[in-house]
Amino acid sequence: ACAKGCASLIRSGRAARPAGKKEAQIIIEAAANADPSLGKLLAQALKVQLGPASVANANPISARAVGADVEIEYDNGVIEVRSGGTRSWRNNNPGNLMDGSFTVRHQSIGAAAGIAVFPSEATGLAALIALLSGPLFNNLTLDDAIRKYAPPQSNPTAVYQAFVRRETGLGGNRVLNTLSSTEMNALTAAIRQFEGWQVGSVQYKRRIPG
Repeated sequence: ACAKGCASLIRSGRAARPAGKKEAQIIIEAAANADPSLGKLLAQALKVQLGPASVANANPISARAVGADVEIEYDNGVIEVRSGGTRSWRNNNPGNLMDGSFTVRHQSIGAAAGIAVFPSEATGLAALIALLSGPLFNNLTLDDAIRKYAPPQSNPTAVYQAFVRRETGLGGNRVLNTLSSTEMNALTAAIRQFEGWQVGSVQYKRRIPG
């Protein structure tokens, strides 16, 4: 049984040494099978070692809301916990795109508060560009596009339009399909800013079996 051995590792501090992904998972699972509370304790002890490098070669496979946090799970059993900041940042979703078939087609991996969660900011930004460049928006003027994107029933549309015009230097009558890539990048940057992108904190933990 792992109970005594794992307990001695924790007491001696040896559990704080760097452990390989497979080794750490085996230890945690063995501890959890012997004593679920010990498994959780050991997982917390191993948690301190985890950082961005722990997911450098892993693929995000799912995401979910846990309270106000967003947890992104990777295929190596590591979970990225995104706390604080704003919804758009926690969801890797600069445009606050609603969860749905469009976002799934553009690689979202879950949802939190009805907003799609993307595996990275770059993926979320690519989805926003795809939306604005697609048939729902590309034939609209800038002002009409913002009105469609953030309708006045639930948004300060006029303020949003004025902000985007000011930040991009574009006229409200510019049609989106005439924008250069530089202008489109300026538009998405303005949307990202208006949607309230503020960075929070990221921690990593290992998935606890059971």
